[in-house]
This record gives sequence, structure tokens and C-alpha cells, in this order.
Amino acid sequence: MHQNQFQDSISFFKKALKFYPDDPELYCNLGLAYLNINHLNNALDHLHQSLKIYPNHIESHFNIAKIYLTKLEINKCLHHLRIIERLISPNENLYQLFAEAYRYINEYNLFLKSLKKAIEINPNNHINYFYLAFGFMWCNDKKNAVMNLQKCIELNPKFTPAIFNLMQISKDSKYYDNIDIFNNIEKSFHLSNDEFIYFHLCLSKFYENKSIDSYIKHLSRANEVKRKSISKFFNLTDLEDFIFSKLNPSAFTRIQPSSHSPIFIVGMPRSGSTLVESILLNNKNIYSCGEVPLLHDEFYSLVQSDKNSLMESLEDIQARYVNLIESMTNSLNFIDKLPLNFFWIDLILLMFPNAKFVFAERNKFDTCFSIFKTFFGDSALPFSYKSNEIVEFYNFYNKVKDYWQKVYRNNLYTISYDNIITDSSSEFKNLFNFLDIDFDQSMILLDDKRFVQTASFAQVRGEISKQTSYESFKKIFPEFLL
Repeated sequence: MHQNQFQDSISFFKKALKFYPDDPELYCNLGLAYLNINHLNNALDHLHQSLKIYPNHIESHFNIAKIYLTKLEINKCLHHLRIIERLISPNENLYQLFAEAYRYINEYNLFLKSLKKAIEINPNNHINYFYLAFGFMWCNDKKNAVMNLQKCIELNPKFTPAIFNLMQISKDSKYYDNIDIFNNIEKSFHLSNDEFIYFHLCLSKFYENKSIDSYIKHLSRANEVKRKSISKFFNLTDLEDFIFSKLNPSAFTRIQPSSHSPIFIVGMPRSGSTLVESILLNNKNIYSCGEVPLLHDEFYSLVQSDKNSLMESLEDIQARYVNLIESMTNSLNFIDKLPLNFFWIDLILLMFPNAKFVFAERNKFDTCFSIFKTFFGDSALPFSYKSNEIVEFYNFYNKVKDYWQKVYRNNLYTISYDNIITDSSSEFKNLFNFLDIDFDQSMILLDDKRFVQTASFAQVRGEISKQTSYESFKKIFPEFLL
């Protein structure tokens, strides 16, 4: 349905409620119509009204839970999911939602438990095994990750995302040895757009150590198709205007600064932020919340606004962010390592004046090429699929970083990934001094047992080692050298 059709539905349900004001189904349907045009607060109001009339209205509970999940109000989401669990017989979709909610608050054991319940209900849904495998990957349980990816592929042989991830974590996989497997997939199945993208990513992995030309050909094809499927892009001009506009402090007098002392690890993706996070977590007093998307998502949605009109929104965003963090940890010292939070340093400091920002940096070519070769399947980094757009974003990042360093010098520290590789002890000692954290040499060791939920999960186990050389790709991507 188009937006106009949903508006017609809203008008219809409002008229109907004048005649049937105590009908929970009408309130639920009105809430769903608002949800379909992304008016989340209006949707919540009417769905909650449905529950006032009939507290056991299952569809209203389901949709309220989904909205709170979207808003990352996880405790509220879980509250409604638990009500549903008491009211209905075991339901696959319910436990899938439980798993998604637990993932956002780093409750990995409950994430795994929920997906296992979904599998008990429907053992033939390949998607459940796919996400269960990711849970085991995050927990560094390679054996169970491989087993569940294999089960996923057994149930759906054309599901190339599972094949690609199996190739990522298991270098002795049969998919590295036999090109006929991929020829048969191409001949035997009609692939969805995502499966087609991952089909070429699988071929890029197959050729990675066999033929540079074929490797780049299939990697580029996957990125090209993914890029065409994206409808929302960063408007760097609007972002620049928003970031460089001056704040009027008097407009924010109602904001109550938080006593939390967060560490935001920011910068370009693929610049060593996960490595920095891993080392900091060797201090027992620091907890990592991982990459928390709430601040970036909410602030970016307000980019078209005047900064000084954001005060009410900022209060709500601060409250929701603190609630989300407190659902993960009671510690006032925590890490948020979402790289793109570098956009919002002034707004974050209004909420958290004790915040410190660690810019993770890496040389230009390695940063840009690593972004191009690392497939970000969730479209969160829409610039990452074309080399010229990666360079444009890289230049934008440096301009913004230089600006923040002039304005908030005392709150910012830059750590070089390239220097970490050559002299990790000095680099991390200086970082720990900036953060006022005690340092000793043992902290440079990486923890194999900690949870990692990013594209770097396979690269931050064991000792710090020299990075892979990209020298042979410099002739192919000269734009990354300029």
C-alpha cells in the first residue's frame, strides 16, 4: 500500500471509532496504519489504547514489542514479549523477537536459548540456524557455528549468505576446493537479490588466494548490486552544515548532564576500533556495550532540523540511551564503539560531559580497501560499496575530525592502528594515560573468550599481529592512494 492508502485507512478507522469507541480491534488497526507510515508514537498510543480495553490482545502486544525493539527500548519490548509468552502456545516468531531483543543488550546466552526454542517449534526453518550460528561466532564457538551453518545450508542449499559465512570462518571448507559447487548453484536455483550478492561474495572468497583479477571481479560485482539496492544515503552536505553549525548553550539548559563517563571509540570503519576495544576490556572496571546504534540513528533523523530546536528530542534520546546502557551494565564507565558517532561529538558532550572520544585511525589505502572488501550487509554504511564514495567519505571524516580536535581537544585522542602493529606497548600506554586508566604490559594480550559482534570478530583473538599486506591491490585502486 502507498502512504496515501494508509492515510485513508487512518481516516476510516478514526470514523469507525466514533461509532465503536470500545473496540480494541479498531484501535489496533489504527495503530498498525500509523506504524506503516512510521509514526511510531501515534502507533504506540493507539495500540496501548487497545490494551486498555482488552489487556490480552495478542496482536497489539506483538506490534508494541516490535516498535519498542525498533526504538531500542529493550526492557519495554521484553515486557510485552513475556506477556505474549504467558498468553499463547509456543510461537516461533515470538522467540525470534526475544533473540533479537537479547542481542541488542548483549545477553548472548539468552539469545542462543531463544533461537533454540524457535528451532524446537520449527526445525525446518533455515534462518533460525543461520542466526544461531552468528550467536556462536560472537561467542567464539567455531565448532557450533560451523555445525549450524551446515544445517542451514542443508535445509536451503541456495542460501549463499550461509555459505559465505561458512567460508569466512572455516578455511578448510569444501567450498574453497570445488568451483563446480557454485556452477551448480547458479544453474539449479533462482537466487534472490541478496543470494545473488552473496553468490558473488562466495566466488570472491573462492578466488581470493587464487586469482586477484577474479577475486576483484566478483567482489566488485557484489558491491555493485548491493549499491543499487540502497535507497538511503548520507547527505554529506547536510551533515556538514549540521555539524559545523554553532550550538546555542542556552537552548539546552533543561538537559541534565549524566554522571556516566563513556568512552566512545569512533572513526572510519575498519580502522582498528575493535582491537582498541579489546585491549581496553582487559581493565576489569570497563564494560563494552559494543556498537550501540541509538545515538547515531536518532541524531541522523534530525539532521534536517535546526540544532537549537533539538532540546526536547535530546532529552528523550538521552533518557532512552541511558536506559539501554543500564540494561547492559551498572558501570558508569562503558565503551560504545559505533564508528559513526564521530558525527555527533558536541551533542554527546551535552548529555555526557565526562565522555572521552578515541579516534581509531589507519593509513588511507588500508582503511579504504578494507572497507571495500568487507561486506556490510545491513546497509548501515551506504558509502562502502563504491570506491569513489569511500574516498569521498574518508575525506569528509578527516574534515570533521580536524574540526572536533580544534573545538574539543581535551576530550579527544587519536590512536594509530599502524603504530599499534609496530609498537603496541607505547601506543596503548599513552591511550590509557589519556583515559586515566592504570596500564600494565599484560593488557596488550587479547581475550579469546570475549564476545565480538562486528565484522572484525575473527581478527581480534590471541596476540596482536602484523596486518595483511594490500600492496598487490594498489595498482587496482589508485584512488585509495590519492
